[in-house]
Order: sequence, then C-alpha cells, then structure tokens
Amino acid sequence: MTTKIRQCPRCGVRSRRLTCCGIDLGLRRRWRMTRQMVQHVVVFAKARKGLDEEAYRANLLAVGCERTRSLSREQHAALMDRLGRYPDAPKWRAGSVEQNRSAA
Repeated sequence: MTTKIRQCPRCGVRSRRLTCCGIDLGLRRRWRMTRQMVQHVVVFAKARKGLDEEAYRANLLAVGCERTRSLSREQHAALMDRLGRYPDAPKWRAGSVEQNRSAA
C-alpha cells in the first residue's frame, strides 16, 4: 500500500512523509460553514424557495441544528436536499437578486 503525496502548507515541499515543518500532514482540515456558505443557504431558502423565517428555522431543526453557522457537512447536505425539494417561489427568477442589488 502506498501513501499519497502531500504538500506542506508552510514550505510547499511535496512528499510522502506524514510530517513537515512541525505540521502533521496526515490530519484533515476541520470542515466548517463559511460566511459565504451561510449567505448562500439563506438566500437559497428565502429568496429562491420563498420560505419565511419560521419555516427556515423548522428546516434547520429538522436536520438537527439551531444555527446555520454551526451546520456540519452532513447537516448542510441534508438541509440543501430538503430545501431543494421545495418548489421555487413564484416571484423568483434567475438573476433577480443581482439585478435588485444593481438597481439600488
């Protein structure tokens, strides 16, 4: 069994070693919701799907979370799957969010 080639984030050296520059290259980065991801989920739920705050919070609770920022990777996928099953809001059309921003 061969180990995969890893790149050190500090010095940029690529090797099969598990440590470099005092960093454990075998560890995976912890996944977390970024500000842009949170914004995308909220806009998708409220603008595109037409959910109000109460319905959005109910969907968050259904996947086991109270805040969008604290979603795990699995919860995020489950939430987006749930939201994707809703029909698009009647007033929504592609590009309407960007057009409204530029008009303001």
